[in-house]
Order: sequence, then structure tokens, then C-alpha cells
Amino acid sequence: MKSWYGEVLETVDDAESFFEREFRRMHKVELEEVPKVVFCAFDVIEGVKHEFEPEKYLYKPGAIPAGAQALTLDIMTDDHREDAVYIGEPGPEVSRDRWAGRVVSVLARLLPECVEVGLLEDVRELEGVRVRIGKFTLLNYVTGAALALSGAEVKLKIQ
Repeated sequence: MKSWYGEVLETVDDAESFFEREFRRMHKVELEEVPKVVFCAFDVIEGVKHEFEPEKYLYKPGAIPAGAQALTLDIMTDDHREDAVYIGEPGPEVSRDRWAGRVVSVLARLLPECVEVGLLEDVRELEGVRVRIGKFTLLNYVTGAALALSGAEVKLKIQ
């Protein structure tokens, strides 16, 4: 949340109040605000997962390749690229050190980590980020839209 809105939500009540406020003003929101809402929802999901889910469902930090010049993401693709951070079920073809987690909500943790290591300047400006989405789900569609609206190059490679 802090990366997108400058706010910190500590409780579920804080999150509920925040999203109620955002939905009330949603009819007059600019299109570029949509990714902020999506990624903030992901941040809330990740916070709840951290409290209640088993470790296997949590974000796996450190998946960014050393020396990477740009962020490359493979989301639920069958053919994982070696230089890409992978999000999805970790099959045998996925290097464990390039795997960020099972679900796209981990982007709420991955994008700020990319800023921390100098791969991105701002989580809201994703020009130069390359994304392939392999499996169609509604959540992946929303994610692809949010990434594209933030400047990422998104390609659907639906299996």
C-alpha cells in the first residue's frame, strides 16, 4: 500500500475503510489509477496470506536474477524463460531461485523489491517490464491489464 498510496494498513478494518473510500470515488477515477487499486488489493491479500496461510503460499523473495537489466515475468506459462521471474505452480522446469510464488498477488511484494534492488525506479512506472501470461484466469486478466496500464509490455500466451 505504501508504495502506491503512501498509506499503511494495519488491520482488516483499515483495508475495508480504504477500499470503501476508493470505490466511492471510483466513478471519477482516471484510468491510470486502476493499477494502484489492483496492486493495493494484492498487497492486502499478501498481508492476510502472511498471517493465515501456510508458507508454501507466501511470496518468495530473491527471485530477481542477479545482474538483470530489466524485469521479465512469466505468469503461469508452460515454457519458463531462464531470465524471467516465474509466478505460478512451481513445475520441474522452473528454477526455484526464479520462482516468486504461486499467485499473482505476489506482485505486491515483488515490484517494491525490484525498486529496492534498483531494477525499477517506481512501482507505478513499468516501462521496460516484459510479461507473458500463459494461463487465462480472471485474476490473470486483471493483472495483465494493471501491468499494461502501468507501462509493461504484456503478451498473452494462452495455453
